[in-house]
Amino acid sequence: MKIRILLVSLFILVAPACLVAKLKITYGISTHQNKRPYQEDTFDYADVAGGKFFAVYDGHGGAQVSSFLKDNMHTYFLQCLAGKTIQQAFECTFARVEDYALNHYDDGSTAAVAYVDKDNVLHYAWTGDSRVVLECNGKACFATDDHKPDREDEKARIEKAGGVVWFHGVWRVNGLAVSRSIGDKKAKTGKEGQIIAIPEYAQKQLTSDNQFLIVASDGIWDTISNEEAVVMVAQGLQDKKSLDAIAQMLQNEAIAKGSKDNITVCVVEFDW
Repeated sequence: MKIRILLVSLFILVAPACLVAKLKITYGISTHQNKRPYQEDTFDYADVAGGKFFAVYDGHGGAQVSSFLKDNMHTYFLQCLAGKTIQQAFECTFARVEDYALNHYDDGSTAAVAYVDKDNVLHYAWTGDSRVVLECNGKACFATDDHKPDREDEKARIEKAGGVVWFHGVWRVNGLAVSRSIGDKKAKTGKEGQIIAIPEYAQKQLTSDNQFLIVASDGIWDTISNEEAVVMVAQGLQDKKSLDAIAQMLQNEAIAKGSKDNITVCVVEFDW
């Protein structure tokens, strides 16, 4: 009896530190050229180091960089993970793809990456205005902050580096409507520190309060707010729609509200 009690006590002490809640992760995707003459968005999913890697890349001036990112970003991330924290791995990854893009292409791309590790921690890294939105208890509890030239801290950084933010349809720097991107050689050459590829990073421990995540290009966010998108996805899940159908519903709603840009939207469900 004493031995049995001791074993139970040891399990109680050890179990909380060892057990991670099982989490089933599935996703749906929808992409549309919309009113643009060609599609420059790409989407990337991969299993990386026991975790799930999701990314949307929104190209501009062509689709060479966004296509390169789709094929290579997750591989570079896996290589950069060795001996580094996940934040350091993202910084290493973005630096490596930036170097390659500037040496091989003229166009550019945004990047919004969501990585769920084996401990159910959600990691975000992003440059540009593609966005990651996390749901908590039916609300949009976290969203990445778009890298726009008129964002107060981005504008100050650009001006400190000798750049000028000006308005032509939208706020721009060196002709671009984003203040951070991968590639865009012509907009960056001789203008170091103005448009940069360094990602912002955040992380959050997922719990059963989190039922889904949205990763999408700005073709969605130009006409649909974070809160509206979360409500639509929650309703779609309640109505037992497939994740692909829910992603397409977001896409169609954005178009109905006037979006003319390429659209790529990924809905990631967390099943606890």
